[in-house]
Amino acid sequence: MSGQRATLDIAGDKPVLVAVETGHVDMALPDGTPDTYKLLAPGKVAFAVDGSAAKKQSYLKIWNGRPHAVGYLAEITAIREGKLAKRMAQVCAVPGAGTNYEMWPDPVIAVTLSKIAEIPDDKITCK
Repeated sequence: MSGQRATLDIAGDKPVLVAVETGHVDMALPDGTPDTYKLLAPGKVAFAVDGSAAKKQSYLKIWNGRPHAVGYLAEITAIREGKLAKRMAQVCAVPGAGTNYEMWPDPVIAVTLSKIAEIPDDKITCK
């Protein structure tokens, strides 16, 4: 099964969907295997959800092609103890021109992202 990546542009304070791709995040693949996604265009931000049954992990990878940090909130829907459960995930802002990963031990069905915005570099936090 493949994951998906959404590429966004931040127009003012609102993210605008630019593209959706199917592929895999490097962390969900055998060690040393690179992502299968295209290179991110400068100025864009991308979020990809993927999982690995072998590693028993679900992943969210964030690419920030903007010059400054990008913050966001994430709510995950996952299977926990055989039941669907929703919860806010602790996530960290992504530095300008950087990447970040969030990982969970549960099979993640969906990640709902909100409040995606560029933030001052000195305000990079984890929430």
